[in-house]
Amino acid sequence: MSRINNGRPMIETEALTKHFAQGKKLVEAVKGVTLDVAEGELVALLGPNGAGKSTTLRMLTTLLEPTSGTARIAGFDIAASRNEVRSSLGYVGQGNGAGHNQRVRDELVTQGLCYGMPKGDSQVRADELLRDLELTELGTRKVSTLSGGQRRRLDIALGLVHRPPLLFLDEPTTGMDP
Repeated sequence: MSRINNGRPMIETEALTKHFAQGKKLVEAVKGVTLDVAEGELVALLGPNGAGKSTTLRMLTTLLEPTSGTARIAGFDIAASRNEVRSSLGYVGQGNGAGHNQRVRDELVTQGLCYGMPKGDSQVRADELLRDLELTELGTRKVSTLSGGQRRRLDIALGLVHRPPLLFLDEPTTGMDP
């Protein structure tokens, strides 16, 4: 399957907004974000805690529905084409994404299978990522035994397992080894 997006931006948003009810008060967590990000560009959302960065990422990854506005990821509308959006991106959240009782390599293989990769391809990809992220020697260990930095590298591997054309990293340096 080709992942070429024919010159369209990888991320397009227009007036993307998210409100939350906090008691009787309406909180505007994200206010009218409009942006275009081309293939190959690196973009960072910077701001203080509570500025709406994670909320924006959660909307773009279809984990949270916007209150208003529109967004497209790799040409797919986040509301109308959720499955296509999800297969077009990798997401590394703030917390650890791997199951604590799973073995490291098994977790990567399972993630590949969840994205529809054939078992053999998923195993090969898991081994590539373990090597590239210097986790090979940890492949048979349970996730719960890893250090914070090792878990963070595993989280990144999980986000890359299906070779997405777009990767979202929420607080990517939290717990990361130098």
